[in-house]
Amino acid sequence: MAFQFSQPHHQRRVLYALYTLGALLFLGFAAFVGGILFLQSDYLRNKLSSEGSSRLGRELTIAGPLDVDWHWGGTRVLAQQVRISNAPGLKEPNMLEIETLDFTFKPWKLLFGRLELPSVGMEAPKLVLEKSADGSKNWDFPELSSGNVAASTALPKERGDFPIIGKIIITNGNLIFRDAEKKLDLDLKLESLSGAGTGNDKDDTFSLSGDGTLSGSEFTVDATGGSLLALRDSSRDYPLKANIVMGATTVTIDGTFNDPLKMQGVNADLSVKGENLADLFYLTSIPLPPTPAYDLAGHLDKTGDVWRFNIPNGKVGNSDLKAEGTYDVGRERSFLKMDVAAKQLYMDDLGGFIGLKPKGKETVATSSTKLFPDVKLDLSRMRKSDLDVTLKADKLVAPGLPFQSMDARFNLDNGLLKIEPINAGIASGTMTGHLYLDGRKDVPHLESDLLLRRLSMKEFFNDSRFEDLSSGRFGGRFLLEGDGRSLAEVLGDANGRVSMMMAGGQVSLLLVEAAGLDVAEFTARLLNKDKTTRVRCGIGDFAVKNGMLRSDIFVFDTNDTRIEGDAMINLKNETIDARMETHPKDMSPLVARTPLTLSGPLKRPRIGVEPTGLAARAGGAALLALLNPLAAIIPFIETGGGEDADCRGLIQDVRAKYNGNIPGPTAKEAPAKPAN
Repeated sequence: MAFQFSQPHHQRRVLYALYTLGALLFLGFAAFVGGILFLQSDYLRNKLSSEGSSRLGRELTIAGPLDVDWHWGGTRVLAQQVRISNAPGLKEPNMLEIETLDFTFKPWKLLFGRLELPSVGMEAPKLVLEKSADGSKNWDFPELSSGNVAASTALPKERGDFPIIGKIIITNGNLIFRDAEKKLDLDLKLESLSGAGTGNDKDDTFSLSGDGTLSGSEFTVDATGGSLLALRDSSRDYPLKANIVMGATTVTIDGTFNDPLKMQGVNADLSVKGENLADLFYLTSIPLPPTPAYDLAGHLDKTGDVWRFNIPNGKVGNSDLKAEGTYDVGRERSFLKMDVAAKQLYMDDLGGFIGLKPKGKETVATSSTKLFPDVKLDLSRMRKSDLDVTLKADKLVAPGLPFQSMDARFNLDNGLLKIEPINAGIASGTMTGHLYLDGRKDVPHLESDLLLRRLSMKEFFNDSRFEDLSSGRFGGRFLLEGDGRSLAEVLGDANGRVSMMMAGGQVSLLLVEAAGLDVAEFTARLLNKDKTTRVRCGIGDFAVKNGMLRSDIFVFDTNDTRIEGDAMINLKNETIDARMETHPKDMSPLVARTPLTLSGPLKRPRIGVEPTGLAARAGGAALLALLNPLAAIIPFIETGGGEDADCRGLIQDVRAKYNGNIPGPTAKEAPAKPAN
């Protein structure tokens, strides 16, 4: 049961391995019929060992006694220390070990083509299934591969052909599954497995339970099904309930199988809970991003190799969502196709897409000193499965940011992830574009092209005193590419261009005056009502090379003030070094206008003034004070003289660098020489 749920991409191979081993036992039962009356136990044991070894291409031995207690009404066979050797080069010497195999069968039933086993018991069976890093599997038997000799000879093709088993008991069992490629080590202990069903009571149940480890986490499985007699009854579906726990992840399936032998016709209720959706990779091979705690419930069915699911009510972090889709495990790489819809989706719950670490119901940055997440991408997961997922959120909640909606498609094909198209509503405007992440290379390559159109300035000041004093719209473009295993590495290697522009609208004069350190006007407006000033032009255009942003244009022009500057941002070490100068267009007394600086870590930059500017003014004031005390205030009296920016010309310069393809104000919104 563990393999049906934990390794769907290995499902056929693992089941075939188990069926093959079972078939060998049934072939052995048939061999007993012809020789059990006439052969001594030692001869029969040696004969079975040699014939079995020849068929398997592995050594089959019965090291202990082989006792046969013949009775026409029920013959008992007791074999001890049954061994099948492992594939060469693997850690475990044997693939299968059974300390005691004890079963009874009815020989006369075989005359009518029926195999009936009143009881089967196995003590201390140990089965080891291993997949090496090169993809080879120890359950592949070359001698049997040409035509599936054992399986075609003894395996039942229909439920009604399944052997009649009255009772089966397994004690102290051990099932080990190792996958070097996935770094998976499953050690499942079968403490007890029992079942009954040859009587008239069809309500008898078949049960299995065990525990072990999966990828370092505690793993338990409990499964109950219909009786063994019900397993043969093709007129009704076979009931099955399974509960699997891996660490904090719990999966419950409760339903029926139309054909349990072929795992077909599944119709079941599904419940999945856990602390991180990414942990489901160990159970499904689906490369989901890290998330906060989740709780999903819905319906599951299966036809052929395709699982279908419908989750009408799901919770991930603080987000409510619903999902439906299919998961095809019959391909070389399993394929997930899913549509996810949310009426309200919290941005924090999407943090795993950019490398933020999930914690409880929220996601948090991995470092308190770093701005960009440096969590390394697991390329092996990206290359394991393919997916096509659409995500649509009617409302996107991002505290402190005016995000409004999201509509995106995620397509992963053999390690190449394309997030395209991206359509997000932000501040009554839009963000569109795409992100490509090429995980086929050892060092992934990221390409991004995001366009911002007509974002509302006012919505960035929601719930503040500046909300009613700001208006206008702005746009921009982020065209970047870089190599790296994390977002921090990609940005530290980035090349491209980043541009933002605005023309028209208005902004709080308090903000502008504060930028210029105008003591008189700033203090007055702080103590009284704030006013607004019209924005003539605002442009920031940055060239990006090897993770360094350098401003080509940095201008913010209003009716009152023109601010110009130079900025350099180092994305690799996350620092900024910027210098801005303000040029007022009116006369303002007691102004201490001097270059403003912004420096230090991006997460906590320091704002200051250039000391040489203040020193020059203060020095001049001291010298004048020696001559005339009244003259000391002259350096602090601003006479104006700032000029208007040629917004149309600046915008055309920026657009030329993108071959004209950048959103922003139209010519009407950006006059060459705005009037006062």
